[in-house]
Amino acid sequence: MKRQSKYPFLYYGHGSAYANKSIFCSIIFKDKLTIKDIAFIKRNLPNPLIERISHHNNCVMFYSSDTYDVDALRYSGKKFDGNEYELWNEFENIIELKLLKIHKQLSIISVYKTSVPNYGSSFSLWHYYSLENLFNLFLPVFKKSIDLNDNRDTVNEDYFYMLFGYITSYLDNKYPLTKRNTSEICNLISPIISLKIDKADKYFIYSSITVLNKILSNLSKAEYGKYFVKLPLAVKVKMIIQDNCSYLFNADSTLDTFKLEGLCLDIEPNEEAIIADLFSELIACDKMQLRKNSLHKKFIFTYLINFINTGNLSESLAVNILYLCSKANKPEQKIADTLISRVKEIIRQRADLQNSKYINDNLSLLGVKSK
Repeated sequence: MKRQSKYPFLYYGHGSAYANKSIFCSIIFKDKLTIKDIAFIKRNLPNPLIERISHHNNCVMFYSSDTYDVDALRYSGKKFDGNEYELWNEFENIIELKLLKIHKQLSIISVYKTSVPNYGSSFSLWHYYSLENLFNLFLPVFKKSIDLNDNRDTVNEDYFYMLFGYITSYLDNKYPLTKRNTSEICNLISPIISLKIDKADKYFIYSSITVLNKILSNLSKAEYGKYFVKLPLAVKVKMIIQDNCSYLFNADSTLDTFKLEGLCLDIEPNEEAIIADLFSELIACDKMQLRKNSLHKKFIFTYLINFINTGNLSESLAVNILYLCSKANKPEQKIADTLISRVKEIIRQRADLQNSKYINDNLSLLGVKSK
C-alpha cells in the first residue's frame, strides 16, 4: 500500500513569507490550466502576489513588485494591524489558507515561494519535507511540466529558478547527493544553458552555471572530469570563466596546456566566439604573468596567431592580447610582435575595433597606432 504524505502538496518556502525585496511564487498543478482556472487562481491569491502573472500549461508564476513595502501587505486581504513580525506571519498564514482553498478545486502538486526567514520566523517541517524530496517527488513533476512544452526554447527561464532554489537549499542543508542525482541535474540544466546562452538574461546564465559548479564541486577530481567532459562546450567555457579559469591551471599554478588543447580541439565555426571568450579571460589571469608560465604564454601566442580572424576577434580579446604582449619579456618578444601585427591587421578591417578607446589605449602602450 502506498504511504500517504501528511502534507497535501510540496511547499518550498513554507513557514516564512518575509522577503527583503520581491516575492516569486510558482505553483505546479496536476492538470493543464484553462483561462477560467487562471481567473479563479487570481481571485484567490492575496496582493501583492498577483501584481504580475505568467503561466504556461500546468504552471503559474506570480511576481510581486521589487518596490513594495510592508505597508502594502496591510491590504493583502483582510485589514490587519500589527508590528512587522506579526504582519509577515499573518501574510504567511493568508497565503497558506488561500493555497489550500485553490487546492480543493485545482489539484496542486508543488508550490515554490522565495522567502528569507527573519523576525524570529523559520522554515517549517513542511518546507524541509519538500526539500528532502527534491529528487523523488519534485524533480519528476518539474521535468514533466517542462516536457509539456513543444519547444524547449519557449520554456520560461523562471521555471528553472525553482530548480536552482531547490538544489542550492538541498546542498546547503547537506542532504545526500548520489551519482545518479548529479547526472540527472547535469542532463537537465546543461542543454537549457546551451539553448539560451545567447538569448537569456545574463543573470540566468550566471545562476545556471553557479548551480552546476555547486553540484560538481561535491565530486572527486576524477568524477568531476567524467561529468565535465560530457558537457557542451559553451557550458564548459562558462563554468571555467566563472571560476577564474582555475580548471586550466595545475596545483603549482602552471597552465595545463593539455586541458586547453582539449577544449580547442575540433571546434565548429559557430563555436569560435566561445573559445575567443575563453582566451580573453585566460590571458587576463594573474597566473599567466608568472615566470613559470613563460613557455605557456608562447604557446598561447602561437595559437592565437592562427586562431583570430575578423569574425572572432572581440574587443575584450583584442585588449587583453595587446596588454599581455606589452608585458612580454625578451624571449617572448619576437612571437609577441607577430601576434601584435596580426591583431593590427584585423583591427584595420573592423571599424568598431578601430574606434575602441580601450584598444587604442593599449596600442599606445606599445607605441603603435591602429590606423
